Parts: sequence; structure tokens; C-alpha cells
Amino acid sequence: MKNLFTYPSNSSTGYINPTYYAATANATQIEATKEYMIKTVGTTDFTAIGAASNTVGLQFTANSTTPTGTGTVYILDTGMLGKFNSLQTELYKAWPISYWGTTNHTTRLTNCSKFINYWDDLKYGTNLSIFDFYSHPMTVFSKSPYAVTCTTASGAVDNSTRPIWQLTHAAASHFSDNDQADLTTGISGTDGTTAGFYIGARTTTKTELFTTSGAPTSGATPYSSGLLSSTGNSTVFVRRASGVRAIFGLNSGKTDGLDPFATYDDSTPARLAFNINPSSSETNPFNTTDAGGGTGSARVTSIVGGQSLYGQPQAITSNQGYNIHSLDLYTDTGKSAVPTMTEYYSGTLTKTFTNSTGSPVNQIMTNDIAVGSGNAGSDGFSFTAGTESTIANLKQEIANKDSTVKFALARVTVSGGSATGGDSASGVNMGTSENFDDLWFVSYDNDSGSGNDIITVSKKVNDMTTAYNGIRTIAASGGTATVTVKIIDMAQTLNSAFMTSPTVTYTGGIAKRIGGTVMAGKHFISGKTDILGPGNQSYQYKNTSNVTAYGARFSGTYYETADAGTPGTSQSLTSDKTPTIAINVDGSGRLTGYGTLGTITDKVGGVWDNGHDVVLPITGLADTYSPRTPSTVETDETFDTDDYWVDPAFPTGHQTDKTFPLDIIPARATITYVQPSTTNITQSGKKFVRSSQFARYKLQVEYAPMGVNDFRKIQKCVLAAQGQSQPFYFPLKYSDGTYILMSDGTPKGEAGTEIVNVTKLADRSSGQSIFTVGGFSQNESDALLDGEHIIMFNPNGSLAMVVSGHDANNFGEVKFRISHPTSQQLGFGDKFYKNPTHAPVTLSQDEFEYNVDEQGLYYVTVNFDLDEFK
Repeated sequence: MKNLFTYPSNSSTGYINPTYYAATANATQIEATKEYMIKTVGTTDFTAIGAASNTVGLQFTANSTTPTGTGTVYILDTGMLGKFNSLQTELYKAWPISYWGTTNHTTRLTNCSKFINYWDDLKYGTNLSIFDFYSHPMTVFSKSPYAVTCTTASGAVDNSTRPIWQLTHAAASHFSDNDQADLTTGISGTDGTTAGFYIGARTTTKTELFTTSGAPTSGATPYSSGLLSSTGNSTVFVRRASGVRAIFGLNSGKTDGLDPFATYDDSTPARLAFNINPSSSETNPFNTTDAGGGTGSARVTSIVGGQSLYGQPQAITSNQGYNIHSLDLYTDTGKSAVPTMTEYYSGTLTKTFTNSTGSPVNQIMTNDIAVGSGNAGSDGFSFTAGTESTIANLKQEIANKDSTVKFALARVTVSGGSATGGDSASGVNMGTSENFDDLWFVSYDNDSGSGNDIITVSKKVNDMTTAYNGIRTIAASGGTATVTVKIIDMAQTLNSAFMTSPTVTYTGGIAKRIGGTVMAGKHFISGKTDILGPGNQSYQYKNTSNVTAYGARFSGTYYETADAGTPGTSQSLTSDKTPTIAINVDGSGRLTGYGTLGTITDKVGGVWDNGHDVVLPITGLADTYSPRTPSTVETDETFDTDDYWVDPAFPTGHQTDKTFPLDIIPARATITYVQPSTTNITQSGKKFVRSSQFARYKLQVEYAPMGVNDFRKIQKCVLAAQGQSQPFYFPLKYSDGTYILMSDGTPKGEAGTEIVNVTKLADRSSGQSIFTVGGFSQNESDALLDGEHIIMFNPNGSLAMVVSGHDANNFGEVKFRISHPTSQQLGFGDKFYKNPTHAPVTLSQDEFEYNVDEQGLYYVTVNFDLDEFK
């Protein structure tokens, strides 16, 4: 039968050879009250004839409606499909407890095929039979990874503004700060380290990696391989016409930009990705108060902590050739979607210039603006409060930016007058309307002493001695022009740090260590499918009181599927793999279910190297009874008196001790078949036989002359049997492999074939003579021979003669008849044996006679009846 299983081929028929899966029929051939499984739907409405839906693989019982259409079905009581269905419906044999296996036939056949070696190793007899599937429970356990799946790995900044890798992963509420964890694969762009991390669990889906304990607030070292960071107040964020721009500060000489992205390659967008520091605030990572002065608070942006931004390098360039490093920011790698930002102003300075001459004047309007005292300078600029309420606070704000970033920024517009011919060192034209891509630098100068402070608004922050200031042509004779300078309240990060790092799609996982065991890349038993019911196995053991108790454990072996689709073979469980899942049995020791399976937080499901399905054989608990060691006196007084010879049965432990000698081979034997018949002779002379119910076998054995030592062995058995009182075994096969009686021709020295499991009976009553048995090889020739004797419960020393020998069929089964009915009912799972090696007998008479000659040789003949147990 094993050859019928074809895993990994023929998945549509449960990995069973399609020829023997089940017989098929057209829908129009369906008969009422019979069971079918839908093979193809075609144009048939199966719901009209008894099915719950028109679904391939659905089992149903046909009603009396006449079927139509082109659909096809499997006939459910045929082939392997029918045999497995009969296990579920208890057509073969009732389950000892309630059936709790899956009723999905495809699942059952598929998994039995995938684990065919499990059944083959546990079979009763040489070959598989349907009884093997009935008698052994099987549960296919599925596994889940200990690691949770990560989606991205991003550079971040820890609470101490240090660069650190941050993972975004599936929800993991079992992660806690300072747990040890491991990665299944290294993060791209790093040193590839996967083991020994300590974690800071920021949220249930975000985790930071440290390389020393103490995470995340006690000085632990962040894992920062492949990351760069920038700290200090040297980076500001301003609005663009569309989007947001990050502008990096100048050095102390105000001549070169500090570019933290200088080592990055912009050919891959993610290489310029960075995260605003997410550790201090999830909702607004920007300062809301001024550092070093000012009281304002209104920096608002949609750039939130942990959001990845992608930068496009820019250079703010004036026509004087001055550059300052900056990034235009985007929220996607394609650099088309932009973040938003509401821009606020610390304060606004406004002044109207009047030309009193008789000709047009080119007026510098943004140079040396006095901010020394009051709310307006001596140059006549008026002040309008923004986020700063006084000009004193505004001055302090600008001074702070000048000392840290090395500049402040402004928006400059002008009304009235006209533009000059072009921009030059003598002056730069100003726009007449707001342009968020037009930035002006604000420089603070207090060299003239307290109260004489000035600011200069220029296009070139590193050269304030030249008039790169705003210029406007004012018409003659009373012409006017008004300049408006809005000092930008620039956004800065809370911790004065941002992370310059790649953000990568990360397909690995992160696993918390459990009890010091590395769980990265490991799996645990998390689910199960009960393929067949609990079976008729009773799991028992001897308890400490030497009383039979019931309980089960995993046997220490397992069967595991392979990627290549090869059925698993028996392997030994290691201590790590062995699950601690409870196995529940009833009061008779039969399997009823399992306790809680493993979870990601424990080792109940074992620690496995892969996620393949697995079968774990079950056995009884180990005996806990330990008999004490007999004392010397007890040992000296312990004798075997062969008491089992006076027991009319064959006591446990002594089944083969009541045996006629195996080493003394008879010279000849005479077998007599007695078949009593009740007959009458009619007056016409015909014989009328009214009954013939049984055969009686008689056996006469004659030995060659033997010495006294051999004779004593025979004499002991004859007298121990107490005449015809006690049955015992007479050997049909001797210690040298010789058969002298009832052999089927097996050569000397070769073992006969043991066949077990009467799998189905045509008649379940006593006195039956027709049987269907399984356990032969598929299509085995001469599985049973005409005239062959087998051991089966029968009056003739349990021997029965086959009178209709046959080859086995595709399922390894043979249906046959014996010559005379059995004396008791045989059921599903009862055993019989080919090539019998013994038969129960009794002495056929009360007398035992032997001869001795003058040379001391003994001449012995013994008569036996082949008999049932007394």
C-alpha cells in the first residue's frame, strides 16, 4: 500500500496515485443516498442534489433529485478516499473515544502521504494496511518563527543624540528595555552583526539596538554601524515655495558650509535619507522656545519624529558666487512628495525711504539697521512683534543665531520705486511680492558698543563690508519706496541633532532571547492538525506503587517534512527541540488532545531550526516504579518451579515457556484430519450429509533413537502436561530453521512473513469463514496459497487452512476463505500469521509409552491433538 502514496506529486488527489484515489462518475450517474465528493463542477448545480455548495472537494450525500449537467464526482466509498472516509465514519471499526480528527479528506490524505514513513515505521506487520492508520493517532504540528518580522531599519538618534539603528517590526509587546535579542540577518550597509544586541523598546513596533547592557537610558552603547549624525544648533529648517529646506550652519569664519552629507552618495535616494531625532518627541521634534534668548514659540511643521526624509543637495547661490550647503526635503524616494511647514516670524522691520533730490536715487535699504534701543532704530525702521514681543528680544534672537548657526534668515520685499539695472556688489534687487525660495542673510554686529547694535540684511553673509544689500531706484522729487524685512523664526530640532542615515527595507527579523537561548532563525510548535482520530493506543506506565497508570509523552523521535518534498524519516529529538506541550489521555490511556501549544514568549513548543511541519510519535510515560534489590538471602531462596505448566492458559511472561523441545527434531510425523459429518443413507443408496462444521487435526510424532539427556526433555513436558489436562506449544519450526509440518515452502533459515490486521470482515459473527485482510505488498503474487496453513483462532491449535488463495490487490489486501469456520468472532485489527512456527496442542491420550534398548537408547512416539486453549 505504501507505493500508492506519491508525495510530492499528484497534489490534487491528496498525493495518492490518481488511479487509486477513488472511482469517478458523471453527475448524471449519481445515485440517491450515496456519498460523493465533487471533482469538477461543470454545469451541474450540486446544491440541487444535496451539496451545501458547488465547491470542488466538498463531500455530500445525494438526495432523490435527478442530477443534470457536466460535473463529475468521486465515489466516496471507493479507493483510498473511501478507505479514509470509512475510518472517519467508523464503517471499519468504532473509535474507542469520540473521533476528533480533521474531516477534510484532502488534508488527511495529503498529510498521511507527507508522513508515510511515520506510518511505515509504526506498522503492524511487514507492509502497511488500513488498520495501521486506525490504530496510531497522528497530529501534524505546524511551526512559527520566534523572530518578529521587520519592515525597515532606519538610522535614528538616541536620547543622548548618538546615532543608532532603529527597527520597525510587527507588534512585539513582549519586548522590554534591556532584553537581549538577535537578528536573523544583518542590516544592509552595516558590519553585518546579527547577535548579542540589547534593545530599547520605544513602542511595540519600534526597537533600538544597543551593543552593551543598560539600554536605553543607562549609558548603553548604541549600535551605529554605517550611520552618521550631526549635532549642535547648526541646522535650521525653513519653508520653500513647495516643501521644506534644511540649511546647514557656517563655520566660525562664515566662509564654508558644514555639510554632514558630504560623504553620502546621492545616486541612491535612500543614501540621503535621515530622521529628525525621534527620541524626545513623537509629535513635534522641533524647539518651541528660543535657545539663548527670546520668548517666542510657534515653530510648526509636519516633519514628525521617525519619519524618513530624502534630501536633494542644493546650494543657495547669489550672483556674487556665494554658496551655502542645504537639502531640499522629500517624503518619498522618488522626490516628488514634500513635507509642509508653516513659517513664523520673530518680528518685522519696516521703513519708507523718500527721495528729496531732483533726480532718481539708487537707495541701499537693508544695511546697518539700528536695533540698539527702543522699538525702532535711529534710522526710522518701525518694529512689529512676531514670536518675539520686543525689539530687545528680537535682537537677542538674532544674536543667538549669529553665534551658533552664524546667520539668521529673512524675507525681504519692497514696494514703490523701481528695480535697478541688475544685481551687483553695489546692491541686489528686492522682490515686490513674497517668494519663499528667496532667502536673505541677517548678520548681527555689536562692535559699536551697547545701544548702537546694528543688523545687516544681505545676500552674502561672509562679506558685510560690500553692499550686497537690498537696493531700489527711487524717483526724483518726493518719490518713495518701502522695504519690509521679516526675520524668520527658524525651526530647529529639540535636541539639536538629526540623523543622516539610509532607511532600508529590511526583510529579516528580530527575536528576543529566552533563557539565554538564541531564538533568531528558530521556530516553535504553534499549531496542529489532527489527521486521524485518537486511535486505539493506550498509553500506560507503572507508577511508584507498581500500579498501572495512564499518561503519555513524546517518544524522543520525530518526522519532519523537507523542502524537497521527501517524506521525513525518524530522527532523534534533542532536549531543545522536545516540546513541553501537555498530552492529555482519558481513563483508559487513549489520547484525547493536547494542552496549550507554544508561543513566541516561551519554549513550550521547542526550539526548531526550520518552519517545516513535524509529527511527534507518542509513547507511555516512563515507569516510575523501581523494585528494590533483593537481599542475598532472598536471592539464594528464589527458585523457578515452572508453575506455568499447571496454568491452562499461557501466562504473561511465559507464553513460549510451555513448549515441547525445539532442539529435538522428529524423524517423522503423521497428521490426521478428522472431519465429522452427520450422514444418512437413503433407501436409494445415496449418502445424505446433513452437517460438516469443523475439522479436527491429530498429530503423531516419532523420534529417532535418543540418549537419556534428550529423552528427559521430552519426558518432562509429557508429565508436566498432566496427561490431556494442560495445553502447550508444539514447534512447527525448529531451532535450526527446519519446518517439518505445514510449511509453505519457505527455505530453511528464512523467516516466514508475518501478516497482521484483519482489516475488514465480510461477516462479523462467530463461525465465519470469509475474511478480507490487509498488510501485503501492493499486488503481491501468491499472497495466500491454496492449502496454506495460517495461525487464526480456530479449534485446530489455532491453525486454519486457506482454500482460496489469491494475489494481493493494489491496496495490499486479499479476500479469502478458510476450509472450516472459526470457533469465535474475529474483528477489525485481530491478527493472523503466515508460516506458523507453533501450534497449541494437548496430549491425545492419558498413556505415555516408550522403549529402551540394551544400549540405553530411547524410542519415543507421542500423539497430540491440535487444540484450543483449555
